[in-house]
Amino acid sequence: MKKHIYPLVFRPVYKDYIWGGKSIVVKFGRMTVPGIVAVSWEVCDHPDGMSVIENGGYKGLSLKDVTQILGKDLLGECDQPDFPLLVKIIDSHQKLSIQVHPDEEVAKKLQTDAKSEMWYVLEADKGANLLAGFNKKLSRSEFLSALDQNQLPDYLHKLEAKAGDAVYIPGGTIHAVMEGCLLLEVQQSSNTTYRVFDWHRGRKLHIDEAIEAVHFEKGDNLRTTPKLISEKDGERVIEIAKTPYFTIEKVETDHLWKKEGYHKSFQIFFVLEGHAMIKADEGSEMIIPGKTVLIPAGAKLVEMKPLLKSLTFLRITL
Repeated sequence: MKKHIYPLVFRPVYKDYIWGGKSIVVKFGRMTVPGIVAVSWEVCDHPDGMSVIENGGYKGLSLKDVTQILGKDLLGECDQPDFPLLVKIIDSHQKLSIQVHPDEEVAKKLQTDAKSEMWYVLEADKGANLLAGFNKKLSRSEFLSALDQNQLPDYLHKLEAKAGDAVYIPGGTIHAVMEGCLLLEVQQSSNTTYRVFDWHRGRKLHIDEAIEAVHFEKGDNLRTTPKLISEKDGERVIEIAKTPYFTIEKVETDHLWKKEGYHKSFQIFFVLEGHAMIKADEGSEMIIPGKTVLIPAGAKLVEMKPLLKSLTFLRITL
């Protein structure tokens, strides 16, 4: 099959967990989606959710299909055969469970997939919070005692959720998204979650696995510190997070943005504010807030042209 390089747009994979709401549907105009939407998997190659392409020469093919067709022309220098990231939007109309994901070492031991993730806050109700890491060092017995006495939330760092904030959750970090948050989550391609405390909703818990996975030491403030990369001629580039698994930048611009020959990695774009035309090699797509586009690593040139006065977007790479 002939290789095509152009902006790839995907059909979202929706999840209707009990804590979801209507924010994804309403904010991003996805009015054809019925019922509760807790999560929209925007870019995914996983047995629990597979992206299907909606545009261009690969329309109707899965992300797995196109990864196999393009290889390094999609993945760049990634040393994995499958697409390594999962990008999703989360609407916590109700609080999520307190949970933990395994790091690389524990995942190998438990024969599952490791998961580190980052939350970027798109919107948050007044008083909304995120729980991330312990606020004191605990022993296993103290952890189990806190669970038995329904006191575990008291031992977690509470972070106020504000639009534009980012929080990095390495594997092994206990955490929870509380009610009233709309987040973009970027993570390793994994769906391994060990639920520890579910606010008495009766869902299955995974205490034994969680005890293997959780890091019991006192955690630091996991909110990331934005770093200004460049600022000139009406354009600002801010590094939101640089992790072992992905890098996220925020770009604010009032003119044409270009990136030439970035063959190290694919590029994922998520528009925060404004409308734009994104162009890469063989094609172009109009993108609006909440739309996610993947540019293969083989693209010779990527251009993002604002269609209104200004544009703000996230750029995700390896």
